[in-house]
Amino acid sequence: MQWTRTARAQPGVSRERRAVITDKHVMGAPDLVIEIVSAATRKVDEITKRKLYERGGVSEYWVVDAELERVTVYRRAEERFIRAAELSAESKDSLTTPLLPQFEAPLADVFAPLG
Repeated sequence: MQWTRTARAQPGVSRERRAVITDKHVMGAPDLVIEIVSAATRKVDEITKRKLYERGGVSEYWVVDAELERVTVYRRAEERFIRAAELSAESKDSLTTPLLPQFEAPLADVFAPLG
């Protein structure tokens, strides 16, 4: 997968994988993509970008809905994404991923008001 500076979706790259960055492109799929949706971007994030990331080889895709305090987790199963989890702050769920074995984020904390 090749990402250009003018691509509609722009990846962030960890220090561990910075070798995928060239002068003009990011080469290869990111392991994890996180999108924060809004009413204006919901269809693009939930459908268009999900399909783009699926085709591109992304391992895991999180769709974060701050208004509903919900995170939908898609994980690669062979060539396709499966909906691995639908998590919510209301259900007192925690966000975890096999990509980061020590990571756990209670959604009540993720969506807690600032200040």
